[in-house]
Amino acid sequence: MNQLREQVLTLVKRSQNVKFSGKRVTGCFIFEKQEDITLIQAFEAGHFVDIAKFTTKDDCYEIDENISYSLTIVDTADQYASYESYIEHALEDESYDAISDEIIVYEDKYDFRDNSDNTLLPTLELIFKFINCLKEQYYCKGKQIVVFAQTHCEIPVMPRETKRYLDIARLYLSSANTSKPSSSESGNLCTIIEKFTSWLNADINNVDDEVKKSLLVHETERNTIVASIVIDSLVSVDKENRIFSLLQNLESTYQSVLSKYALYLDNFKFSKFNDKITEHSEKFLEKANDIITNLQTQILAIPVTIALISMAKFSAKINSLVIGSICVYSVMVLYATLQQGYNLWHLRCQINGFVAENKIPDALLNKWKSEITPVKVKIITHAGYLFLVFALIIFVIVNCLDYFYNWEMVTPLEQLLSSPNPPSK
Repeated sequence: MNQLREQVLTLVKRSQNVKFSGKRVTGCFIFEKQEDITLIQAFEAGHFVDIAKFTTKDDCYEIDENISYSLTIVDTADQYASYESYIEHALEDESYDAISDEIIVYEDKYDFRDNSDNTLLPTLELIFKFINCLKEQYYCKGKQIVVFAQTHCEIPVMPRETKRYLDIARLYLSSANTSKPSSSESGNLCTIIEKFTSWLNADINNVDDEVKKSLLVHETERNTIVASIVIDSLVSVDKENRIFSLLQNLESTYQSVLSKYALYLDNFKFSKFNDKITEHSEKFLEKANDIITNLQTQILAIPVTIALISMAKFSAKINSLVIGSICVYSVMVLYATLQQGYNLWHLRCQINGFVAENKIPDALLNKWKSEITPVKVKIITHAGYLFLVFALIIFVIVNCLDYFYNWEMVTPLEQLLSSPNPPSK
């Protein structure tokens, strides 16, 4: 059988003006040597009738002459005349699984006869595996897949839209050839559709009934997530374009599915994730308030110290030990202020890193921004407050140092003037 198919393939590859339609191949064959004449005579004699029916109206079999012929391929489930015939079979046959290494689509072999590495069949196989996977996971009615979530979406598989399927296959093949080795998944649609199909077909068999029951729950949630994302992306698309829109945008769909499913596995559905956002925003606000509260009692002593410094300007009776104590205290408060300023800065870094660390989905970013805005305002306000406190403390310390300087210079004169018996001239 394989030898006969090779002979048919030889006839097709060497023909001119070849056209493929359904199960039929038509073309023009030129006799270049005696073996060519023998080949055509074998076709006419019916040697290939089990796999192909050959007809021609020409009877001039001579070297350098040509004949026009028609070749009808017999449906043997492992050979097809055209892409049209193969695609219809793959999408309409309920028993279709995948193409074997022995399958031949003569149009594919003819199109890529100079470079068989670029054949479209493996890419088409990946596409049909994915479509049939959707048929298995959801409801298949006639020639359309019905995906259910909170609502439903009908996706006709369009088995006769051969050209559009071939365009999708070429797009996938092109992405595989141009993707960078360092990022073999991103942009490589062939890899993505293969992983998506495997993910949907994940095996849930397990000897432990409890584990199997848990996996079944995950499978239900997984299919629901896929259905909801597919419905959202296709609900506004015309029915006849839905399957092709899904295939063209499969990368973004796959990434959305993985992201949403990851939230589910972490027990962070949107409602619970909202609670997490609210909880953390409240914690951040509480931390911001604690930073100022911890400094508040120390700051309250600053007005007293300023009053004492002012009094010291007009009386030399203020003990220098008191002023020294005030200076030391002010340095301690200065250190505490700088420490709390660092805590504010660190809190701001934690807030900025919360989104990246917890992988907040885009749909919840607006909620996070609204929840965290009061905290950011509080941090800015506290930062301004700490700056003011910092300036006041510096003022107190400078005045303390100024007191000691003036006290050393002025005190002998003040003592002389205040003496009850000043020396005579």
